[in-house]
Amino acid sequence: MRVLVAMSGGVDSSVAAARAVEAGHEVIGVHLALHKDAQQTREKARGCCSLEDSADARRICDKLGIPFYVWDFSEEFKEEVITDFVDSYARGETPNPCLRCNEKIKFRALLQKGMALGFDAVATGHYATLDDDGYMRRSKDENKDQSYVLGVISAEELDHCFFPIGDTPKPQIREEAAAHGFSTAKKPDSYDICFIPDGNTQQFLGSRIGLRPGMIVDQEGTELKEHDGAWNYTIGQRKGLDIKAPAADGRPRYVTDIDAATGTVTVGAREDLAVTAIRADRLKYLHPGMDGDFECEVQVRAHGSVVPCIAHVDRAADSMRLELKEPLSGVARGQAAVLYLAYPAGLLAPAFSRRLAERLTARLNEIHAERVAPPDAPEPTAPARVPAEVMAQSGASAGAPPVLARAHHGSVSKEQRALIEEDLKAGRLPCVVATSSLELGIDMGAIDLVVQIESPPSVASGLQRVGRAGHQVGAVGHLDGDRGAGAVGLAQHRDRQLVGVEDRVAVLVPLDLADRLDRVGRAPGAARRDGGGDVGELEAVER
Repeated sequence: MRVLVAMSGGVDSSVAAARAVEAGHEVIGVHLALHKDAQQTREKARGCCSLEDSADARRICDKLGIPFYVWDFSEEFKEEVITDFVDSYARGETPNPCLRCNEKIKFRALLQKGMALGFDAVATGHYATLDDDGYMRRSKDENKDQSYVLGVISAEELDHCFFPIGDTPKPQIREEAAAHGFSTAKKPDSYDICFIPDGNTQQFLGSRIGLRPGMIVDQEGTELKEHDGAWNYTIGQRKGLDIKAPAADGRPRYVTDIDAATGTVTVGAREDLAVTAIRADRLKYLHPGMDGDFECEVQVRAHGSVVPCIAHVDRAADSMRLELKEPLSGVARGQAAVLYLAYPAGLLAPAFSRRLAERLTARLNEIHAERVAPPDAPEPTAPARVPAEVMAQSGASAGAPPVLARAHHGSVSKEQRALIEEDLKAGRLPCVVATSSLELGIDMGAIDLVVQIESPPSVASGLQRVGRAGHQVGAVGHLDGDRGAGAVGLAQHRDRQLVGVEDRVAVLVPLDLADRLDRVGRAPGAARRDGGGDVGELEAVER
């Protein structure tokens, strides 16, 4: 197969190209020149597509012995991405330029040119996977998952794409790059907007949109301050409002609405940001199940929370309405809403899911509450919501207080994950239920037991989990095959078994709870994994 690899000059596309070569494909590397300013270097930006990135991509291709080309897409990028970005802010929207670039440039334009030149597929270093039916699923490294920003790809385009690294955690990608001797192995990730090298988005927008004075008002319409342009603000913004008079209750103010037509920016309390219903248009269908009324999960920001919802899709009207089972904050017009369907019943998930982690955490806390309750204690009242409906972001894990276990995964904020890890290390928290978020990069000392629920994505992944602890002198981690199938065999055969990994390992439960986990982990529907999805651009939000 002739494969065109989009080479950004980073570590991910470097390993993607290497894997395509190792798979026996005829590979050609292409770097996309998206800017006329050839002097944009990493010294001025931490984005992508700089002159330095092009040189890094060329060095990787030379090392792999494959041809390398630079294709000039700067005019297309200016029109489809930069102009769209500015126009969106002028309309009072909050766009994601990386999402638009994926849609219009990195896949559509690249694919069209690649197919015209006789290539069979385009490969990229994005963190996403394709299942056996060709539907997109989340990456196994949920901390790096990029399925959200790929949701704008059409089904026809997806037929000619593949993602060689989507099944591998980022730390292992860096290790693989180092083993190849790639100069990009330790190269930092890009995260700035590439066409705003100095990171000053307000200045960039102001120079192109110009002054459009308006008023900042509170929820009652009281005028608080005049501003130079609504493009200075985004939904959920707290810093930089510079409102002299404090709120009546003394609490911080947040931007809750933007009306670009009148120049009105509305501010309010944090709870005023809560959204329970979303309408979206300009739909793209990546799965036939996305039609009519169905249950799914939705994500509206690249690194935002994923919440359950009921979707009402009207293909004829090219629109959908989402009823959220849990409120979302910071939802803004111009964002994309990507829907994720659960795996069909009976299909083994490729990785321990966030929702299953929450369910298990909830059940562990309930069991603990039952054990420590005095014999004459009254029966606990039923929680307002069942544990499966309570996500980590809400600050609750179940109907019982989370005194025993807490969930750790990519939807938990960075700050909360850090607190959970510190509490675990200090012994204040007996148990953590984690997805792959604790697979790499931690050093835990006094951990008694790890229980692997569902098979790890690879033997290497299973071994990494064993090695997360036992870092004291003389400590040894080992696999305990007596509790079920051996972990290595489990990884190979994907048997749905619970496996104990004892002595200095990474994700933990007290020993006296281990015998209860099999029942907990196999609750009806608990083993479904989220993935696959459609995307729609947010037209309106209801609060």
